[in-house]
Amino acid sequence: MAAARSFVCVRLATYESQSEADVLLGVFRGRSGQLENTTFALMDPGGTRVLGQAGRGPAFLVGGARGPGQATSAAEVARFAARLNEVAGQYKPRAEITALPQALDVRRALVVAACDGQAVLVVRIQDAKQRDAVTKALAALVWRDDLRGRFQVQVARPDEELPALEGLGTKQGVFLVKPGAFGIDGEVLASVAPQAPASSLEALARRAVREDHASPTDRRRHIQAGRAAGATWESEIPVTDPGAQQARERGR
Repeated sequence: MAAARSFVCVRLATYESQSEADVLLGVFRGRSGQLENTTFALMDPGGTRVLGQAGRGPAFLVGGARGPGQATSAAEVARFAARLNEVAGQYKPRAEITALPQALDVRRALVVAACDGQAVLVVRIQDAKQRDAVTKALAALVWRDDLRGRFQVQVARPDEELPALEGLGTKQGVFLVKPGAFGIDGEVLASVAPQAPASSLEALARRAVREDHASPTDRRRHIQAGRAAGATWESEIPVTDPGAQQARERGR
């Protein structure tokens, strides 16, 4: 984690964005020749050149164990961190990152948070000036060392249709949302008004951190529970990863 902080780390949307899928296919193609559900690469600051070898995960960069169920050794982690530090040392940052990291929309942010076992701060404010002010204040919070990476934030578009969020209603403001088990719904745990001071936003963010918990570890049981509950997810573009397709056919 410490070594990765010298990089802009991009969380891929993969099958949720055709334009991103086109870029990823230019970075890495697996044996199938199709877009696979994981891609890893180190890119130059312009995002146009792959530094080293791209692949399904970090192991491709350092020659570690590859494939499902393969454990990562301490030696591989050390080699990976050393490689990150080596690459980072070749570039000098020109500015601090100040943008607010977000998913494509609230629907996607909710499912990402469910996968990570985190809460989401959802911003729903119609007034553009207030919305921009809150966005700027949250951007200042999320990069702090004690809050970084501990929750998701998503600013809803004024015309965005939101997922089922219990307790939301028609209210506006910043909402602390706990995702449902399968990331297709959620529950509002707390909120602050659009004009709330920065101290209130920070208190809400700290409560979001307290909701940070481990995601399900038994993948098969989790999928079975989702099937029993009738939970479904339709991706933006077709899933072309052969392994994912085979797993669906096996009911895993």
